[in-house]
Amino acid sequence: MNHTKTAFYLLVVVAGVLLTLLLLALCCYNHPAADDFVYAVNVQQYGFVGAQLYWYVHWCGRYFSTLLLSLSPLVIGSFACYKLISALLIMLSLASFYFFIKMIFHLSSWLEKLYFVFLSFISFLLLMPSVAEAYYWMAGAYSYQMGNILTLVFVMLMLHYTEKPSKRKLLLSIIVAIALVGTNEFSMFVLVLMLVFINLLMWIRTKKFHTYYVVLAIVAIGFSLVVYLAPGNTYRASFQSQNHQLWFSLKSAIIESFDVLRHWWWIVGFIAFTSYSLANQTLKKDKNHRFESIYLNPFVVVALIWITIALGFFTCYWSLGLYPPMRTINTIYFYCIIGSLYLGICFAMKLKQTKISNIDVSLGAWLIPILLMLYIYKYQNNIKTACFDIYKGVAQRYDSELTERYKSLQTNTSRHGSITKLKNIPKTLYFKDISENTDITMLRNYEIYFYKDSISVE
Repeated sequence: MNHTKTAFYLLVVVAGVLLTLLLLALCCYNHPAADDFVYAVNVQQYGFVGAQLYWYVHWCGRYFSTLLLSLSPLVIGSFACYKLISALLIMLSLASFYFFIKMIFHLSSWLEKLYFVFLSFISFLLLMPSVAEAYYWMAGAYSYQMGNILTLVFVMLMLHYTEKPSKRKLLLSIIVAIALVGTNEFSMFVLVLMLVFINLLMWIRTKKFHTYYVVLAIVAIGFSLVVYLAPGNTYRASFQSQNHQLWFSLKSAIIESFDVLRHWWWIVGFIAFTSYSLANQTLKKDKNHRFESIYLNPFVVVALIWITIALGFFTCYWSLGLYPPMRTINTIYFYCIIGSLYLGICFAMKLKQTKISNIDVSLGAWLIPILLMLYIYKYQNNIKTACFDIYKGVAQRYDSELTERYKSLQTNTSRHGSITKLKNIPKTLYFKDISENTDITMLRNYEIYFYKDSISVE
């Protein structure tokens, strides 16, 4: 590796470390919002097991997300531990990227792996619609970002099992599959379709099914029915008038999928190009790599990426008749990035098969970091917003306001509480406050949590 390439790789790694530290620093000022108090109150009222039944019957079938949310530190009144969970999710996200890329590109140098890990992480943070719903609002983060993390863990387990089968790996794969299905409907559909596709591919290539993949497909489909048949889904959908309209959902999903790709195409190119470069170097070494077992025609991969994006929009339009919330689009974007990584590998394999793999791509080693830094500097984005929230003291003042609010509500012995509308709104952290929430359920649970008969907003 020449010195210029090394310098630019180190630049991205240092930028990634600084970004991670920035996100962790913001955790110190984070606070619960909206549904977080609802989950805590339900556990306090119904108990841990009773709360799971309540959510399954009255809201949704996401059994794993509701389980995690029922373990909220708010149940015991710990706001400090709530901040720690945000930090834990950020580190788990970065770790999942690291171990996933380390496994796929195990023959690359440590610096190349770190470069790609932080390039992927920076790209994910840069264009995701809502950082708050990804890491700082637990009701959203546990449902969607946890699904992203478990997806990478599940793929790693599948690759490990393929190389060296064992009952332990099969059991771990089943456990992770069950948890992943119970995070959110989009990740559930992606998992089921992926396993069905793998089983069909195995049959086409070998004329037989592989027991491991068949078992996982049966487990995923079975627990998906548990999610789909939850009485809470029917109750929740009853508030929407355009749900379960097939043509409307399909048309909307296709339109929206092309719309987001119009904004994401350059990130797709960066990730695919970097993946291709590392995979191409590995193939030139002619050593034992993992690319043969996962290879698909690149054009098929492109189609699968688009289908996955469209599926993310379809699930929300079909179930609720609405444009997906930002946390769902976060996950759609995540799968787009992982699909782009896979595309680069398959493209490198395709060129090797056609004997034209000696394409010089050294220019991209320094061009991609420069273009990425220029974009961060020139355009409004999540990274600049996070820096603003810290540098201008918005996050700190937000933390002070809410800390003072909690203290006032807890020390005031009156059954009526009074709070002021928030003046400082850090875009990286803030999701929703009861002062602008018309949902009576959320307001009532906020009152119950602080032992008030009513709370007025001034």
